[in-house]
Amino acid sequence: MAQIRKKAEGKYSSTSGDENTTTKQTTYGLAYAITPTLTLGASYAKADTNHATNLLDEKAKTIALGYNLGPVVAEVQYGTFENAKGVNGADSDVFYARLLTKF
Repeated sequence: MAQIRKKAEGKYSSTSGDENTTTKQTTYGLAYAITPTLTLGASYAKADTNHATNLLDEKAKTIALGYNLGPVVAEVQYGTFENAKGVNGADSDVFYARLLTKF
């Protein structure tokens, strides 16, 4: 399990460019190798902001499954996101699949 913490201050910590904004993000992640070729991962992230216009806290939850076929890796991920960029109701569900090659 891994935990990551980030802090951004000033105009780069929000989409508004407000110099007095502070955003703190905490992310937790966990991955488990079910077999030598199949891996399952999950993560949770939350970003808290003190912006004057009361932006909401962002939350993200993801789950991923990867399968190593040798020179090709197959990966699928699903995630739910709440209050993207601190905007109320800016929620989304994302699913993607990809094939990667290694040579």
